[in-house]
Amino acid sequence: MSKKRLFFLGAIVILCYLGIYTYSPNKVMKSSYIYNKMIDFRTSGKWKDEKGNTSVLKGSAEYYFFKGIDFYIQKDIKSAEKYLKKAASAKYTDVALPVYLNFYLNQCEVSKNGQGDFYYIEQILDYIQKFPILANDVKLISQTVSTVLTDRESRQKVIDLLKEYNSQTKKLSLITELKLKRISASLKVVNEDYAESIYDFYEIITEAGKIQDKNEKTAMQISAQECIANIYFSLEDYEKAIEEYDKIINFEISDSRENFWLKYGSYMNRISAYIHQEDYQTAQQCAKEVFQVLPSLPEDMKQEIKISLYDSMALVKIEENDLKQAKIYLEKCNKLLAKSDNYLFLNNDIYVAITSCKLLICEGKNQEAIKKLNELATKNEKEKWGFESTIYSMLIDLYQKTNQVEKYFQLNNKLTKIEKEKNQKITKEYVSFAEKAYKLEQLKKKERISNILIELLIGMFILILLFILIQLVRMRKLKENGFVDQLTEVYNRKYLSEFIQKTLKRQKELLNMGIIMVDIDYFKKYNDTYGHIAGDRAIREVADTLKSVIKHNGIVIRYGGEEFLILLKIGDNSTIKDIYEDISQHLEEKHIIHEKSDVSDCVTLSLGASNKKIFNSDDLFQAIKEADEALYRAKQNGRNQIVFFDD
Repeated sequence: MSKKRLFFLGAIVILCYLGIYTYSPNKVMKSSYIYNKMIDFRTSGKWKDEKGNTSVLKGSAEYYFFKGIDFYIQKDIKSAEKYLKKAASAKYTDVALPVYLNFYLNQCEVSKNGQGDFYYIEQILDYIQKFPILANDVKLISQTVSTVLTDRESRQKVIDLLKEYNSQTKKLSLITELKLKRISASLKVVNEDYAESIYDFYEIITEAGKIQDKNEKTAMQISAQECIANIYFSLEDYEKAIEEYDKIINFEISDSRENFWLKYGSYMNRISAYIHQEDYQTAQQCAKEVFQVLPSLPEDMKQEIKISLYDSMALVKIEENDLKQAKIYLEKCNKLLAKSDNYLFLNNDIYVAITSCKLLICEGKNQEAIKKLNELATKNEKEKWGFESTIYSMLIDLYQKTNQVEKYFQLNNKLTKIEKEKNQKITKEYVSFAEKAYKLEQLKKKERISNILIELLIGMFILILLFILIQLVRMRKLKENGFVDQLTEVYNRKYLSEFIQKTLKRQKELLNMGIIMVDIDYFKKYNDTYGHIAGDRAIREVADTLKSVIKHNGIVIRYGGEEFLILLKIGDNSTIKDIYEDISQHLEEKHIIHEKSDVSDCVTLSLGASNKKIFNSDDLFQAIKEADEALYRAKQNGRNQIVFFDD
């Protein structure tokens, strides 16, 4: 090879090397006009240049995007959505456009419907993974997912999304991972999954020890410790909660502003805990401590804390029968709420409304209080705030005072049922068990087997025995979980063997059963079009539909990816046909969009059925085979129908 050719080849290699290693997703994003304008907008509230015009080409996707934002700022949501959708259909050159376009389309959904759309959220999370600078923007992620936390199911979807995001996103910092885990753990608390959440918080405290920056480490550990204290508060163990809050408050931080910024939740919740303990003097003293540091805080944060403080002081004055002063505090709350975005304390308005009802009761305005509490109860049931125990308890007392006997007993039974379910789900022993289980796992990891470990094991053994005695029903459910599909919460295929073992092998006479195989029509197209997360959601919706229709008349098994098997206690064709019609109607009401289906614009099902007298496992498997053959015919005949094997 000649020297000239060798030199040329070497130059190409060097240029390729430089091309590969000088490319940086962060550099690309930082050079984005939209990205820089959005950063300015976030910090200063401005995104236009000095002349008032954005520096983008008229008619471009970027132009429509900024025009949409302009309307959004003016609260003209209809026009904002119109131009943002124009931007979505136009060609774009700015790499940041997909992120912020989906963000503001989602915000338009919030303005219209009171909540965001998971489609936009998934688009945002998928796209920002490519750019570390955005992937680690916890504020952006938090603002995005906070728009869909209206009910338990939505919160669980967010938990799943964040878990997937944490595991799949490359170049996430440890701080980002822990902050996202903290958001998930906090949502688990709202969903009353206390054992899982307390485990997560202890794990965050441990992992935070690896953070190099001392301030970041302290902030992370304090926030996780505060969440643990809040769980004790939720369980009404106020003494333990105050003990935990005091630990946090006594943690030394030199900067006074930073000190309160990190601990404001502990300060505020400690006041509430003292009020619940009827220690009003200490509660007022704690409130004075908070008032002293308010001037050093940002205005928006100051406003939210004032609402919570005035509400707490109103409660104290109501208990002290100083109703005039309580009314003054509540008037201050309502004035501040009118200007509040309600972002720091999400339920400030609800707490104030409940305190207002308590004041009405003390003023003897029982009928007015009943009316307002019933309005709150309706909203609570619809929006799943989690205030049913407080609202119902107040209504029960009022119904008793006003001699509304029938309503008193109806609501008392309802509250008893709610409290019973809650107690079955979680007890203080359960939380203590989770805490000790985590500590034991840490000891195992460090291989520190000692007398402490032995004591823990003995303590855990005693605790488990106690737990079995207290919650036999829950333990039975846990035992069944080995046979439950985690995605859909119906039985999995493994349960079929259990069914044969428990039911058929003990059976002494023939069972007349209906066997149905169910398949989601054109599911591969659905997955390809909407993505696997949406696909999982569709499978869950179908499973919920099957469960709600079948109820106690049989069992539902997830047999394969998008296939389900239904075993019915009754086996005549007429009943099976009625069940199919109910399933179709329920699914149609859910209106799960499927634009790529050849038979409908929504998700539909094909079913194959067989009814047979079953005595043993051979009979059952033969019936399943027949149902599967009938399902095949249903697909061949055009789908979205039921076919019987004996047709």
